[in-house]
Amino acid sequence: MALTRRTPLKRTPFKRKPIAKKETDPDAPKKKVVRKKKSDKRKLIEKLDKIFSIYIRLRDAMPHSGYVKCITCGKILHWKESQACHYIGRANMALRFSEVNVHAGCMPCNVFLHGNMLAYRRWMVKQYGEKIVDNLELRGNIEVKKWSEWELEETIKYYTALVEKIKSDKGL
Repeated sequence: MALTRRTPLKRTPFKRKPIAKKETDPDAPKKKVVRKKKSDKRKLIEKLDKIFSIYIRLRDAMPHSGYVKCITCGKILHWKESQACHYIGRANMALRFSEVNVHAGCMPCNVFLHGNMLAYRRWMVKQYGEKIVDNLELRGNIEVKKWSEWELEETIKYYTALVEKIKSDKGL
C-alpha cells in the first residue's frame, strides 16, 4: 500500500540559477585528461609485496604437500590460498618486510578478524619469546623507514632467489 501525503511539499525560498552551457569552439584543440601514473617506487613496493608474500607462505608451508597451518586459528590450507599476515600492520614500512613480523594465515583471520591480534600475539610470544615481541612492538611505534628504489630492487632480487630455492627444496 502506497503512502500519500496530506499536504503537498513546500517549495524552498531559494532560487537556483540555471546552469549556463559553455560554448565550445569546434576548432580549439581538445584538452587531454592527465592521469597520475604510479611512481616507479610505488610499483617496486607492490612487486616486493607480492614476492615477499609468496616467500612467507612458502617458508611456512610443509615440504612436498605445500599446506600451511594458520598461526591464529590452526586451520590447514594450501599455501596458494593462505595470506601473509602482519603482526604490526603493513602501513609501518620499517616492519613491512620483516620476516619476524609476517607469517602465513587464513583469509578469515587476516581480513574479517583484522589479524586476530590476541591469538597472533600469544603465538608470537610462544614462538619467539616476550622480549622479541616487545622489541617488535617498540620498533613498530618508533622506527621510520623510507625505502630507496635501489633497496627495493635489491630486496626483490633477494626474495625472488629465495622463492626459487624454497620451491626446489620443498618440491613445490
